[in-house]
Amino acid sequence: VTLGAVTGNVNASLRKLQLLVTTLAVTSSSNPVAFGTAVTYTATLSSSDDSNDGGGTAAFFDGATPISSCQSQTFTGPLATCTVTASGIGSHSITATYSGDINYTSSTSPPYSETVNQAAPSTPTVTNLPSSAAVGGGFSAVVSTNGDGVTSVTSNSTGVCTASGLTI
Repeated sequence: VTLGAVTGNVNASLRKLQLLVTTLAVTSSSNPVAFGTAVTYTATLSSSDDSNDGGGTAAFFDGATPISSCQSQTFTGPLATCTVTASGIGSHSITATYSGDINYTSSTSPPYSETVNQAAPSTPTVTNLPSSAAVGGGFSAVVSTNGDGVTSVTSNSTGVCTASGLTI
């Protein structure tokens, strides 16, 4: 009788030693996304037993480059997230890896293709512009944008100030 109880306990222990297989998928809060705006990547963990307990951590990558602020993201249920500011205009291959834990295998997501577009041009802000200037005396003004394109500076008075094609 005691031998049967021991055999049952051994079989239960052996089942616990089998790691459950996981798969990982990445999605984005916005695609395409404008340069300089926030985007959240979500890694969704699935397991062969559908428990999705999310033990372990996720790390996110842009191509082969680790996304530095997103290398040890904790799972909440089956989800881990990474919020970054979109940079690098063009196509990006975003992946995530799952570390695994004592019950689940590690896994890597297939690539998710994220497109970062140039931001829409902003209206420039002009500061330090004098209300008047002596002819030939010159003046300085500060023109600023959010760094998204070409800015032209002109004056309402003929011949006072014209500058165009300034790349900011």
